[in-house]
Amino acid sequence: MYRIPMFHYIISCKMTNIKFVDVMSDEGFKRVFGVEENMILLLEAAFRDRKIRKVRYLDKEKFGLFKNSRRSIYDLHCEDEDGKKFIVEVQYKEVDNFINRSIYYVSSCLQQQTRPGKEWDNQMKPVYFLALTPFDLPGTPPDQWLHRFELREEKSGQCLTDNIRFVYVELGKFNKKEGELSTNEERMAFFMKNAAFLEERPMSMMLKMYDTLFSAAAFAGMTRKQQEDYMSWWRIRQDNYNADRRAKRIAREEGLAEGRAEGRAEGAREQAVIIASKMLELGLSEETIEQSTGLSASEIKLLKK
Repeated sequence: MYRIPMFHYIISCKMTNIKFVDVMSDEGFKRVFGVEENMILLLEAAFRDRKIRKVRYLDKEKFGLFKNSRRSIYDLHCEDEDGKKFIVEVQYKEVDNFINRSIYYVSSCLQQQTRPGKEWDNQMKPVYFLALTPFDLPGTPPDQWLHRFELREEKSGQCLTDNIRFVYVELGKFNKKEGELSTNEERMAFFMKNAAFLEERPMSMMLKMYDTLFSAAAFAGMTRKQQEDYMSWWRIRQDNYNADRRAKRIAREEGLAEGRAEGRAEGAREQAVIIASKMLELGLSEETIEQSTGLSASEIKLLKK
């Protein structure tokens, strides 16, 4: 089920009232997590058994193996010191078959390791996928906001390979308050969901490890031009959001109107059937009944049976 995101706040306020950018926006996310220390924080929260010392940002646009292959464009694409690749996707708007798209992204990234004309000994560097969404993914438990998937044997639970992992974070389901945060995963989820609303840095995130996170997200740290571009972008997104809401409202109203019309038509037909049955009992001709009720000759014949 789609939840209206919390990230749409009133943007008509003065710029000085904004403390931190919305990190779930394209501009905010790339500004904050384009910083290496912050990307490491995010990846270690998502893939908690990974200890990452540094990351290298890669080209976000990938083309297929052949000329007309579909290309892939990621929000952020990087690799750690061991060559493990991470695809990070912020999917703000609900789309169909998002899971399938994430599988395609990982497959595409794996294929890049087997370019034609290059000798390959079946060795492969792992590709991990991280998605952050404000909407609910199909089929996930209603009380679980963090999902980690691997390839495992059904009965024994044995991991088939560590080369592929998927992590999905449903921020719409994350409802913990600032005072309830106890893990790095929860603090990062709280930051991702609520940064745009914070008036000050939360006490639970005063640890030094989060310094660069809030420094990069600080609205005051942007140049005047960056601030103006950010606000302009926000207004465009707000307009699109309002347009989407209006379209849904109109579709809902038209659907209700159509349903009422169908209901009236069905009710009129049921009344015609009752009248036709009475007329048949009185011995009136089928032609007369057809003209009086609007029922077809075949419908009247069925009533006689």
